[in-house]
Amino acid sequence: MFTTPEHPLLERERAVVDHAAYVSNVCQPLREILNRSVHEFDRCVHAVDDLDAADTLPHFIALHLFRHSIVLADAVESLLSHVCVDASAPMMRSALEANAGLMYLLNGENQRGKALAWLYVTTREVIDSVRRRENMGLIDPTTASTLRQAYEQQLAEAPLKSIQPRYEEAQVRRNRSRPAKARPPWYSLFGGPMNVKELLDKVLDEYNPDADVYETYRIFSASVHGTTTMAETFAKFPNPTEVFPIRHVPSSHKDPLMYARFGAFLMASTKRMVERYLSEDQNSDYLEWGERMFTVLD
Repeated sequence: MFTTPEHPLLERERAVVDHAAYVSNVCQPLREILNRSVHEFDRCVHAVDDLDAADTLPHFIALHLFRHSIVLADAVESLLSHVCVDASAPMMRSALEANAGLMYLLNGENQRGKALAWLYVTTREVIDSVRRRENMGLIDPTTASTLRQAYEQQLAEAPLKSIQPRYEEAQVRRNRSRPAKARPPWYSLFGGPMNVKELLDKVLDEYNPDADVYETYRIFSASVHGTTTMAETFAKFPNPTEVFPIRHVPSSHKDPLMYARFGAFLMASTKRMVERYLSEDQNSDYLEWGERMFTVLD
Protein backbone atom coordinates (compact mmCIF):
# COMPACT_ATOMS: atom_id res chain seq x y z
CA MET A 1 0.00 0.00 0.00
CA PHE A 2 1.43 3.35 -1.07
CA THR A 3 -0.82 5.49 1.10
CA THR A 4 -0.83 5.83 4.87
CA PRO A 5 -3.64 3.56 6.12
CA GLU A 6 -4.13 5.24 9.48
CA HIS A 7 -4.82 8.86 8.64
CA PRO A 8 -6.34 10.62 11.69
CA LEU A 9 -9.54 11.28 9.74
CA LEU A 10 -10.01 7.64 8.78
CA GLU A 11 -8.97 5.32 11.59
CA ARG A 12 -11.44 2.50 11.23
CA GLU A 13 -10.52 0.40 14.24
CA ARG A 14 -10.16 3.41 16.50
CA ALA A 15 -13.60 4.69 15.45
CA VAL A 16 -15.17 1.41 16.58
CA VAL A 17 -13.34 1.59 19.91
CA ASP A 18 -14.22 5.26 20.49
CA HIS A 19 -17.91 4.60 19.78
CA ALA A 20 -18.14 1.15 21.36
CA ALA A 21 -21.07 2.08 23.61
CA TYR A 22 -23.04 3.54 20.70
CA VAL A 23 -22.35 0.50 18.51
CA SER A 24 -23.47 -1.82 21.29
CA ASN A 25 -26.65 0.12 22.04
CA VAL A 26 -27.67 0.36 18.39
CA CYS A 27 -26.38 -2.84 16.78
CA GLN A 28 -27.16 -5.41 19.46
CA PRO A 29 -30.97 -4.99 19.32
CA LEU A 30 -30.90 -4.63 15.53
CA ARG A 31 -28.92 -7.84 15.20
CA GLU A 32 -31.35 -9.64 17.49
CA ILE A 33 -34.32 -8.40 15.46
CA LEU A 34 -32.63 -9.47 12.24
CA ASN A 35 -31.97 -12.96 13.58
CA ARG A 36 -35.58 -13.35 14.59
CA SER A 37 -36.95 -11.94 11.33
CA VAL A 38 -34.72 -14.26 9.29
CA HIS A 39 -35.94 -17.20 11.35
CA GLU A 40 -39.57 -16.32 10.63
CA PHE A 41 -38.77 -15.65 6.96
CA ASP A 42 -37.47 -19.19 6.61
CA ARG A 43 -40.64 -20.58 8.19
CA CYS A 44 -42.82 -18.50 5.85
CA VAL A 45 -40.87 -19.74 2.81
CA HIS A 46 -41.64 -23.33 3.74
CA ALA A 47 -45.28 -22.45 4.34
CA VAL A 48 -45.59 -20.90 0.87
CA ASP A 49 -43.92 -23.97 -0.66
CA ASP A 50 -46.78 -26.04 0.73
CA LEU A 51 -49.50 -23.85 -0.82
CA ASP A 52 -51.42 -24.69 -3.97
CA ALA A 53 -49.15 -23.88 -6.90
CA ALA A 54 -52.05 -22.47 -8.92
CA ASP A 55 -51.63 -18.91 -7.66
CA THR A 56 -48.46 -18.57 -5.61
CA LEU A 57 -47.16 -15.48 -7.46
CA PRO A 58 -48.63 -12.96 -4.96
CA HIS A 59 -47.14 -14.96 -2.08
CA PHE A 60 -43.71 -14.98 -3.70
CA ILE A 61 -43.94 -11.19 -4.08
CA ALA A 62 -44.73 -10.81 -0.37
CA LEU A 63 -41.76 -13.05 0.44
CA HIS A 64 -39.55 -11.01 -1.88
CA LEU A 65 -40.50 -7.74 -0.18
CA PHE A 66 -39.96 -9.35 3.24
CA ARG A 67 -36.54 -10.59 2.20
CA HIS A 68 -35.68 -7.17 0.72
CA SER A 69 -36.56 -5.46 4.01
CA ILE A 70 -34.30 -7.88 5.89
CA VAL A 71 -31.43 -7.47 3.40
CA LEU A 72 -31.48 -3.69 3.76
CA ALA A 73 -31.77 -3.83 7.54
CA ASP A 74 -28.79 -6.20 7.61
CA ALA A 75 -26.79 -3.70 5.54
CA VAL A 76 -27.70 -0.94 8.01
CA GLU A 77 -26.53 -3.02 10.97
CA SER A 78 -23.28 -3.95 9.22
CA LEU A 79 -22.47 -0.31 8.41
CA LEU A 80 -23.35 0.90 11.89
CA SER A 81 -21.18 -1.76 13.50
CA HIS A 82 -18.23 -0.15 11.71
CA VAL A 83 -19.36 3.40 12.58
CA CYS A 84 -20.29 4.16 8.96
CA VAL A 85 -23.23 6.17 10.28
CA ASP A 86 -23.50 8.68 7.42
CA ALA A 87 -23.11 5.91 4.85
CA SER A 88 -25.91 3.92 6.48
CA ALA A 89 -28.47 6.67 5.80
CA PRO A 90 -29.34 5.64 2.20
CA MET A 91 -29.73 2.02 3.31
CA MET A 92 -31.85 3.04 6.27
CA ARG A 93 -34.15 5.18 4.15
CA SER A 94 -34.53 2.39 1.59
CA ALA A 95 -35.17 -0.12 4.38
CA LEU A 96 -37.94 2.05 5.79
CA GLU A 97 -39.53 2.36 2.33
CA ALA A 98 -39.30 -1.37 1.69
CA ASN A 99 -40.75 -2.22 5.08
CA ALA A 100 -43.58 0.30 4.62
CA GLY A 101 -44.37 -1.28 1.26
CA LEU A 102 -44.51 -4.72 2.83
CA MET A 103 -46.77 -3.50 5.62
CA TYR A 104 -49.08 -1.85 3.08
CA LEU A 105 -49.23 -5.07 1.07
CA LEU A 106 -50.11 -7.15 4.13
CA ASN A 107 -52.65 -4.73 5.60
CA GLY A 108 -56.31 -4.76 4.66
CA GLU A 109 -57.95 -6.47 1.72
CA ASN A 110 -56.93 -7.14 -1.89
CA GLN A 111 -53.45 -8.36 -1.05
CA ARG A 112 -53.35 -10.21 -4.35
CA GLY A 113 -54.13 -7.05 -6.32
CA LYS A 114 -51.50 -5.02 -4.49
CA ALA A 115 -48.89 -7.73 -5.03
CA LEU A 116 -49.63 -7.81 -8.77
CA ALA A 117 -49.50 -4.01 -8.85
CA TRP A 118 -45.95 -4.21 -7.44
CA LEU A 119 -44.93 -6.72 -10.13
CA TYR A 120 -46.61 -4.73 -12.92
CA VAL A 121 -44.92 -1.43 -12.03
CA THR A 122 -41.58 -3.12 -11.37
CA THR A 123 -41.70 -4.83 -14.76
CA ARG A 124 -42.36 -1.50 -16.47
CA GLU A 125 -39.39 -0.01 -14.61
CA VAL A 126 -37.18 -2.88 -15.78
CA ILE A 127 -38.21 -2.23 -19.39
CA ASP A 128 -37.32 1.46 -19.00
CA SER A 129 -33.98 0.47 -17.48
CA VAL A 130 -33.18 -1.80 -20.42
CA ARG A 131 -34.02 1.04 -22.82
CA ARG A 132 -31.76 3.49 -20.96
CA ARG A 133 -28.86 1.04 -20.88
CA GLU A 134 -29.24 0.45 -24.61
CA ASN A 135 -29.21 4.21 -25.32
CA MET A 136 -26.06 4.56 -23.22
CA GLY A 137 -24.35 1.72 -25.06
CA LEU A 138 -24.18 -0.45 -21.94
CA ILE A 139 -26.08 -3.29 -23.60
CA ASP A 140 -26.15 -4.38 -27.23
CA PRO A 141 -29.35 -3.76 -29.26
CA THR A 142 -30.06 -7.45 -29.87
CA THR A 143 -29.95 -8.35 -26.18
CA ALA A 144 -31.97 -5.26 -25.29
CA SER A 145 -34.66 -6.12 -27.82
CA THR A 146 -34.89 -9.69 -26.54
CA LEU A 147 -35.23 -8.53 -22.93
CA ARG A 148 -37.83 -5.89 -23.75
CA GLN A 149 -39.95 -8.33 -25.73
CA ALA A 150 -39.88 -10.87 -22.89
CA TYR A 151 -40.96 -8.32 -20.28
CA GLU A 152 -43.55 -6.70 -22.54
CA GLN A 153 -45.03 -10.14 -23.15
CA GLN A 154 -45.42 -10.58 -19.38
CA LEU A 155 -47.31 -7.30 -19.18
CA ALA A 156 -49.62 -8.35 -22.03
CA GLU A 157 -50.60 -11.67 -20.45
CA ALA A 158 -52.56 -12.67 -17.37
CA PRO A 159 -52.36 -11.95 -14.54
CA LEU A 160 -50.47 -8.66 -15.11
CA LYS A 161 -52.70 -7.54 -17.97
CA SER A 162 -55.53 -7.04 -15.47
CA ILE A 163 -53.47 -4.35 -13.71
CA GLN A 164 -53.12 -2.07 -16.73
CA PRO A 165 -56.47 -0.22 -16.26
CA ARG A 166 -55.57 0.44 -12.62
CA TYR A 167 -52.17 1.77 -13.66
CA GLU A 168 -53.73 4.12 -16.20
CA GLU A 169 -56.15 5.39 -13.54
CA ALA A 170 -53.21 6.07 -11.22
CA GLN A 171 -51.45 7.95 -14.04
CA VAL A 172 -54.42 10.30 -14.34
CA ARG A 173 -54.47 10.81 -10.56
CA ARG A 174 -50.78 11.66 -10.56
CA ASN A 175 -50.72 13.97 -13.61
CA ARG A 176 -54.11 14.75 -15.10
CA SER A 177 -52.73 17.04 -17.80
CA ARG A 178 -50.10 14.57 -19.04
CA PRO A 179 -51.04 11.12 -17.71
CA ALA A 180 -48.88 9.25 -20.22
CA LYS A 181 -45.78 10.87 -18.70
CA ALA A 182 -46.70 9.95 -15.14
CA ARG A 183 -44.89 7.13 -13.35
CA PRO A 184 -47.11 6.28 -10.36
CA PRO A 185 -45.63 4.06 -7.62
CA TRP A 186 -47.10 0.58 -7.28
CA TYR A 187 -48.83 1.32 -3.98
CA SER A 188 -50.81 4.16 -5.61
CA LEU A 189 -52.82 1.67 -7.67
CA PHE A 190 -56.26 0.69 -6.36
CA GLY A 191 -56.62 4.18 -4.86
CA GLY A 192 -53.58 3.85 -2.59
CA PRO A 193 -51.07 6.49 -1.39
CA MET A 194 -49.49 8.69 -4.06
CA ASN A 195 -46.07 9.17 -2.46
CA VAL A 196 -43.79 7.89 0.31
CA LYS A 197 -45.12 10.32 2.91
CA GLU A 198 -48.72 9.21 2.31
CA LEU A 199 -47.57 5.58 2.34
CA LEU A 200 -45.80 5.95 5.69
CA ASP A 201 -48.70 7.94 7.14
CA LYS A 202 -51.18 5.23 6.14
CA VAL A 203 -49.04 2.34 7.33
CA LEU A 204 -48.08 3.98 10.61
CA ASP A 205 -51.67 4.93 11.35
CA GLU A 206 -52.60 1.24 11.13
CA TYR A 207 -49.45 -0.04 12.86
CA ASN A 208 -48.94 2.48 15.67
CA PRO A 209 -50.31 6.04 15.38
CA ASP A 210 -47.82 7.28 17.97
CA ALA A 211 -44.73 5.77 16.32
CA ASP A 212 -42.22 8.43 15.27
CA VAL A 213 -40.91 6.48 12.29
CA TYR A 214 -41.71 9.19 9.73
CA GLU A 215 -39.54 11.74 11.53
CA THR A 216 -36.78 9.13 11.49
CA TYR A 217 -37.32 8.78 7.74
CA ARG A 218 -36.98 12.55 7.30
CA ILE A 219 -33.73 12.58 9.30
CA PHE A 220 -32.23 9.88 7.13
CA SER A 221 -33.48 11.55 3.95
CA ALA A 222 -31.67 14.72 5.00
CA SER A 223 -28.58 12.72 5.89
CA VAL A 224 -28.51 11.15 2.43
CA HIS A 225 -28.00 14.63 0.97
CA GLY A 226 -25.50 15.67 3.63
CA THR A 227 -27.69 18.32 5.25
CA THR A 228 -28.09 16.87 8.75
CA THR A 229 -24.47 17.54 9.71
CA MET A 230 -23.99 20.71 7.64
CA ALA A 231 -24.17 23.13 10.58
CA GLU A 232 -21.77 21.02 12.65
CA THR A 233 -19.34 20.69 9.76
CA PHE A 234 -19.22 24.40 8.94
CA ALA A 235 -18.79 25.20 12.61
CA LYS A 236 -15.65 23.07 12.64
CA PHE A 237 -14.08 24.30 9.41
CA PRO A 238 -12.61 27.54 10.82
CA ASN A 239 -10.33 25.33 12.93
CA PRO A 240 -8.81 22.67 10.64
CA THR A 241 -7.59 20.62 13.61
CA GLU A 242 -11.22 20.03 14.62
CA VAL A 243 -12.57 18.83 11.28
CA PHE A 244 -14.88 15.88 11.79
CA PRO A 245 -13.32 12.48 11.19
CA ILE A 246 -14.83 10.48 8.34
CA ARG A 247 -16.35 7.99 10.77
CA HIS A 248 -18.26 9.74 13.53
CA VAL A 249 -21.79 9.85 14.95
CA PRO A 250 -23.76 12.96 13.88
CA SER A 251 -25.78 14.55 16.65
CA SER A 252 -29.00 13.82 14.72
CA HIS A 253 -28.23 10.08 14.88
CA LYS A 254 -27.05 9.74 18.47
CA ASP A 255 -30.37 8.56 19.92
CA PRO A 256 -30.37 4.71 19.71
CA LEU A 257 -34.15 4.80 20.03
CA MET A 258 -34.33 6.03 16.44
CA TYR A 259 -32.95 2.71 15.23
CA ALA A 260 -34.91 0.73 17.79
CA ARG A 261 -38.15 2.18 16.40
CA PHE A 262 -37.19 0.93 12.97
CA GLY A 263 -36.41 -2.46 14.49
CA ALA A 264 -39.86 -2.55 16.04
CA PHE A 265 -41.30 -1.63 12.63
CA LEU A 266 -39.50 -4.61 11.08
CA MET A 267 -40.79 -6.86 13.84
CA ALA A 268 -44.31 -5.62 13.12
CA SER A 269 -44.09 -6.67 9.48
CA THR A 270 -42.54 -9.96 10.59
CA LYS A 271 -45.55 -10.55 12.79
CA ARG A 272 -47.90 -9.79 9.89
CA MET A 273 -46.05 -12.30 7.70
CA VAL A 274 -46.37 -14.98 10.38
CA GLU A 275 -50.06 -14.21 10.84
CA ARG A 276 -50.50 -14.41 7.06
CA TYR A 277 -48.71 -17.69 6.42
CA LEU A 278 -48.50 -19.66 9.66
CA SER A 279 -51.29 -21.09 11.76
CA GLU A 280 -51.81 -19.89 15.32
CA ASP A 281 -50.26 -23.01 16.83
CA GLN A 282 -47.10 -22.33 14.79
CA ASN A 283 -46.47 -18.97 16.45
CA SER A 284 -43.12 -18.90 18.17
CA ASP A 285 -41.67 -17.11 21.17
CA TYR A 286 -40.06 -14.69 18.71
CA LEU A 287 -43.38 -12.91 18.28
CA GLU A 288 -43.92 -12.71 22.03
CA TRP A 289 -40.48 -11.14 22.27
CA GLY A 290 -41.53 -8.63 19.61
CA GLU A 291 -44.66 -7.72 21.56
CA ARG A 292 -42.57 -7.01 24.63
CA MET A 293 -40.27 -4.80 22.60
CA PHE A 294 -43.17 -2.77 21.22
CA THR A 295 -44.38 -2.16 24.77
CA VAL A 296 -40.98 -0.82 25.77
CA LEU A 297 -40.76 1.47 22.74
CA ASP A 298 -44.29 2.82 23.16
